[in-house]
Amino acid sequence: MPVMVDTAEAEEGVLGDDLLSAYPWLTSLEDKDEKALRAILTHPLMRDPLPIPQTISEVLTYPSGRLAKMRSNEDRDEFVLAISHLPILQPYDEWGNTLIGDEVGRLIRERYARALLSLAMEPFPRPEDIYRDFIPPALPTESDPQRQIVSSDDYRQLPYRAVVHVEFVLDASGSMKDLINGRSKIEIAKEAVRNLVQELPPDVQVSLRAFGHKPAPDKTTSCQMSELLYPLSPYRSDAFQKALDQVTPNGWTSLAHSIRLAGDDLKPFSGDQYTNIVVIVSDGAETCGGDPIQEAEALKNSAIQPFFHLIGFDADAEGQKQLASIAQAVQGVYRDATDAESLKNELKPLQEWISGWEVWRQKAFEKAKAYRKEMVARIEAAQKEWDRAAERLQTNLAQLDHLAVDYDKVKRYGSATSYAENVLYNKYREGTFYARLKQMKPIYFQSLLVKLDEDFSDILREIDRTYEARNKTSQP
Repeated sequence: MPVMVDTAEAEEGVLGDDLLSAYPWLTSLEDKDEKALRAILTHPLMRDPLPIPQTISEVLTYPSGRLAKMRSNEDRDEFVLAISHLPILQPYDEWGNTLIGDEVGRLIRERYARALLSLAMEPFPRPEDIYRDFIPPALPTESDPQRQIVSSDDYRQLPYRAVVHVEFVLDASGSMKDLINGRSKIEIAKEAVRNLVQELPPDVQVSLRAFGHKPAPDKTTSCQMSELLYPLSPYRSDAFQKALDQVTPNGWTSLAHSIRLAGDDLKPFSGDQYTNIVVIVSDGAETCGGDPIQEAEALKNSAIQPFFHLIGFDADAEGQKQLASIAQAVQGVYRDATDAESLKNELKPLQEWISGWEVWRQKAFEKAKAYRKEMVARIEAAQKEWDRAAERLQTNLAQLDHLAVDYDKVKRYGSATSYAENVLYNKYREGTFYARLKQMKPIYFQSLLVKLDEDFSDILREIDRTYEARNKTSQP
């Protein structure tokens, strides 16, 4: 008697050209049965169909069938065509033999169920499909924040060094008493400066210098009247307001003298680790005989290397020309402002640039949150698609099984159809492939949510690491 294998499952996946090595019992059969079974076992659909998936990984890697995403009530011709390719399995789907028992029947029934699944298998959402086309928010290099944030080109090329200092030089000459829309120019200027410094990051150090801000007995005395009212330090609301309160328009326009003194204020902070910015708000040209262009050039060429931002606030033609010439000589910025709103707008690029890392951090967090929200939405959509795919598969498997009976591929109400129903698509039976799909779903998608939260936490940590690294280097 030929040696028989113990089970059909032990033989699965080993079919090849030499059937006898896999199924030695074939030689014990009558010629017609051996020939028929050889034809069945070498048929493309029956030769080596993949096992029914048992794990999530096997479900996700199982190839989609030719009927995937079709509906049996809408694509009946495709279902009939697919089942027509199946070989006639009866009577062997229920066949027994005195020598080999139910070995053939069990093998054919298993192959039949696997063949049906190979035709109907649906593509279930994979992680790579869910993440497809979605790019997480990029983390910038240290030179990027200003390019991303600043609306004006004026500051885009200014290097963002470790420590940022801003000295405001405020013109308080007599002409700053003039009114614009019922308010003095000096009040508008003070308000704009105060609003700006309030919005700066806490690690930015600011100072306030004013000229012409106190009464003087004569021009000579007034032209020497340039005072550092708020020494370079972090912004403190009460102290800064107290400094602003000391500024009242009285004297002459000592631009050159004030630029030179601004250099003295910033002299302790020379070197490449500092970004020093001098902001001058004035409504006119030098009236004290100095040369503000020469003083600005000397300061620019010093180790302080300041960046000049000059604003002509309701300046006359002579004032506009001189202020613009200063900016041109030191590769700085000059802008005109005619009222409170335009003055605010002309200071905005400075605030954007200085706040670059703070704004970047906020925007990076917002992008990260949007990323997580988008991914949660994709995962929720994928869960619904999983349900739809499982329902289509269950319906299509049942339809294929019924068509196999209708087209005499298997016996009506026979073991093959019962086996396929009980291992594949019975909705009310535990252990079917359909039931496993339902059980796998919450486990699978919970794992995706856990992975998403891990990714989200990694992004937040990377944002904080990048920001904190910049902050550590910003300590003087």
